[in-house]
Order: sequence, then structure tokens, then C-alpha cells
Amino acid sequence: MINANLTACVNHNLPPPERIASCTLAIERGNLDKITTAKVYVGRGVALNAAEQRDDAIADFTHAIALDPKNFNAYENRASLNLAASRFEQAIADMTVVIRAQPANGMAYYYRGLAYERSSNAADALNDFRSCMRLVPAFAPAAAAVGRLLKDSDPTAALAELSAAVQLDPKSPALSSRATLYLSLGRFEDARRDYDKIIENDAADDVAFANRGVANEKLGDLNGAIRDYSRSIELKGTIAAYVNRGNVYEKLKQPQQALADFNTALGSDPKNFPALVGKAGAEYDLNMRVASLDDFTRIIAANPKDAVAYLKRGNLHFDLRELAAALSDYSDAVRLDPEQGSALYNKSLVEGRLGHNADALADRRRALALDPSLAGEVEHSQ
Repeated sequence: MINANLTACVNHNLPPPERIASCTLAIERGNLDKITTAKVYVGRGVALNAAEQRDDAIADFTHAIALDPKNFNAYENRASLNLAASRFEQAIADMTVVIRAQPANGMAYYYRGLAYERSSNAADALNDFRSCMRLVPAFAPAAAAVGRLLKDSDPTAALAELSAAVQLDPKSPALSSRATLYLSLGRFEDARRDYDKIIENDAADDVAFANRGVANEKLGDLNGAIRDYSRSIELKGTIAAYVNRGNVYEKLKQPQQALADFNTALGSDPKNFPALVGKAGAEYDLNMRVASLDDFTRIIAANPKDAVAYLKRGNLHFDLRELAAALSDYSDAVRLDPEQGSALYNKSLVEGRLGHNADALADRRRALALDPSLAGEVEHSQ
């Protein structure tokens, strides 16, 4: 019976409850030596983990280590559970024991590397991932991890490592990391190509659709961007996707659709600044002057150094024949951005209407020197 319980305890094909019961019987009924008992505790710990009883599993791995300090399987299993529970110091300590005893154990380096990375110790994480790559050259996640850690300090090296991981495993998460890095480097065609592959692997990846939308937008494929943002919204509907789609609708001169997206985003997050900026711009394009004026005032309150917001609010004041307020806003726009020809030109128009002819002439000349195309303007420039 004891042997039968031991056999069932380590039989991974049995359901976890049966294995737990067999291991328990082996412990309770068997006159086992310490090393064998330790193995039984490890077997029960694995079964408890499979049954999602993780605290009990850690307790069993700890019992096993107490009985047999050389049971490195127990250290590895306990480290894995501590890593999943964000107890990084304990995971590092256990994997260090394994590495000291088994310096050729590449996977131990990998998991200790993950613990270092998640505890914000990038240098030690990088060393461990590289050790894993040396010991297990065909293990794609290690190359992906190296690329992930290098993306800010050495993008070229990061791309090489991420590409190596993708070569080893075309469905590796490294593909997503590489695509994101391509985006940040302005390599939008490469990014779009990677997102095509990601979506081919998983047609329900809302983030991939959203990011491919960014790549399409940057490449000038605005209709493609709308399709991708719309699919991302269908899958999840994040605020960022609504804001991004709203911005593309603005570029396509479809302010009504843009306004709907910005309002949806603000409905979920009333303090979302990009959505507020987009909403004010869409209202501006739709000649909703009072609403737009109110929103640009909120934008300026949140960011008093936004020269474009002052310019557009000045234009609204101009349209509403509030000339003193318009002059104040144009003056602030020019103060914040002296090279903003439109603000200077519009300022000159207001000054002319207020009878400040010398100032109007001087500002008009400065504006035309910055942007000769303003010569044809008769009112304000949007």
C-alpha cells in the first residue's frame, strides 16, 4: 500500500485531489526515511499548487527542504510560487541556493533573472538572463528578456536580441516587444509588419490593433488607422483608443465623429487631458464657439504654457468680438512661442481694429517674415 501511495503521489496524470490524498497517506502511514519523505512533500506540494492551494504548497516545499536541504526541486518550486506572489527576495534566495549547487542549471538563472527584473534590479537580471542564454541557447524567453531590458539603454542591441527570440519562437512575446520598440524608434513600417504577425497569431489582441493603428496613422494611412482603432474599441474600448480614433477623425475633417469619440473618452475619465484637447478642437471646427471657449479655458488652466490653446482661444474671442480678450490671448501665445506667425498675424488684426496701428504694422511685418503665406489672410488663422 505504501508503494502504491508513493506511485500515485508522483503520478502527474492523476487529478490533483487524488495525488494530494495519496501523498498524505504516504506521509502518515509510511515509515519513510527523510529523503523519501521530502520527495513526497514535494509531490504533494506540486499537486497542491495545481489545485491552486499555493500557501499549502509553499508549506510542503518548506517541509521538504527542512528534511532534505539538498532537495533542489523543492527550492525551485518554492521560488516559482514566491515569484508569482511577488515575494521576490525569497524567490532570489531559493534560486541562488539552486545555482550554487547546480551552476549549469540555465532555467534557475532565468527564474532568478525574472525575480531580479521584477524587483527593479536590472543589472543582476541582465546578467542572469545572459547566463541562461549561454547555458540554454535555444530558450527564446531569455533572449526576449535581454531585449526587453536593453530597449532603453541600447535599442540596437535590444532589437538584435528580440529578433533572435522571434527567430527561435515566431509566437514569442518578443514579437510584441520588438514592435513596440520599432514604434518608439519611428520605424513605423517595421512596427506595422510585426503587428500584422501578432494579429495573425491572435485576432483578439486589442493592444496590437491599437498599436497598429498608431503605425498606420504615422504612415499616413488614416483609413487603416480608423479600422484598427475601431477593432481595438470593439475588443476592449480603452480610453486611449477612443482618443486616438478621435484625433484621426479630426485629421480626416470629420469633427462630428471626432467629438463623439472625445466625449466617450471623457465620460470614462473626465480629467483625461488629451480627450479634452481633442474635444475643444472638434468643437472649434464645428463652430461651437461657447463650448470650445470653455474647454480651451480649462486646457489653459491645466497647462498655462500651451501656446496653441491661447491662439485658438484668442481666435474664439475674436469671432465673438471680444477684442480685448483676444488681444490678451494672442499676446500670451506670442510670449510662449515667439515664432508662432499665426498668433502674431492675428494679434496685428486685433490691434488694427483697436486703433493700435503702429503695433499692428510691426506685428504684421514680423508675422510675414516668419510665414509669408499669411499675406493672404483677412481674418484670423486657425
